[in-house]
Amino acid sequence: MRKILFTLLLLANCLLMAQESDIEELIFSMWPEYDHPGILVIVSGKINPDKLPFSLEFAVPDEAEEVQSAGVLDTTGKLIPVQLVSRADEKWVKVELTNPKFHFEFYYDPFSDDHDRNVAYNLKFGHDIPNYMLALQQPFAAEDFTMQEKEMESFQDQHGMTFFRKLMPGLKSGESNLIQFSYGNHTGETSIDQLRKMMAGNTPGAGTPGMPPAAQSIERHKMPLLEPLVLLFVVAVVVGILFYRNKKNEEQNLPITSTKISESENFCTQCGTAIQKQDKFCANCGEKLNVSGSV
Repeated sequence: MRKILFTLLLLANCLLMAQESDIEELIFSMWPEYDHPGILVIVSGKINPDKLPFSLEFAVPDEAEEVQSAGVLDTTGKLIPVQLVSRADEKWVKVELTNPKFHFEFYYDPFSDDHDRNVAYNLKFGHDIPNYMLALQQPFAAEDFTMQEKEMESFQDQHGMTFFRKLMPGLKSGESNLIQFSYGNHTGETSIDQLRKMMAGNTPGAGTPGMPPAAQSIERHKMPLLEPLVLLFVVAVVVGILFYRNKKNEEQNLPITSTKISESENFCTQCGTAIQKQDKFCANCGEKLNVSGSV
């Protein structure tokens, strides 16, 4: 997902000429030793809708692993393998496009077992292409990263990873552009390997210019002592109020017993209604009153 978002960002910044060309936008990206011992290659862009359907053709290295596409063979955006064809002892991608946007990616490993990385990639299409954007990613572990192409714009993402890009002139059908760069990698680690170490606070290249700082340990929030005391006081007050109200309600709902009423001479011992001393029966419940002496 991150790779696709990055290429879409490049598309937004790519100002291409020849609006009537079959291909309106094209970005060619190379990410060496990103999450794989080899190189991740991404080919993405947009076809002129008036030219659809369009047969897109480009050569891939002999070491290329399975080529996958997103949004080309279906509309889900998932990466789906595409079929490769052979042409003059070369591997080619040839896909009939019915949607304007396309995205292809594959891995290939041109590196030997030593620490020196020398890359020479022949970019070749089976049709004319207009000006295109060339994008290169510098691995975290790269030492003395140099490119044959000069005057490339550089920028970094939020993790400190360095990228280079340049608007390149178009190519004719069958014409190739040799992309070359070199660097050393004595760690043998990918950028993702080193990024994980950085996030874990164990950065082998800490303090190196261009490298993101190691992830700081998380500072846990500690509540001051006064806050829990205030909280306990509030809870105690609430519980006290609830207890008082409940006790009061219980007392109000207690049945009036004969023992309690007997302490007064002005109430019926059966229902508690006020009576007169001379009454023989309760005016409320009809209970016969004790008229001998006190009620």
